[in-house]
Amino acid sequence: MERNRSFVVMRNRGIHIALTFDQHFIQAGFQALPNGESDRPRTLPILQSS
Repeated sequence: MERNRSFVVMRNRGIHIALTFDQHFIQAGFQALPNGESDRPRTLPILQSS
C-alpha cells in the first residue's frame, strides 16, 4: 500500500526516474536506476575513490 502511495506522489510531482532495486517501480512505469543489469549495488562514478 505504501508503495502505491509513493507512485502517486511521484507522478504528481513529475518524477519519472527512481533510484531503486525494486522491480515494482518498473512495473508501475517508472525508469529505475541502476538499470537492472545487476541486483548488487554499485558505487556511483562520482563517489568512487581514486
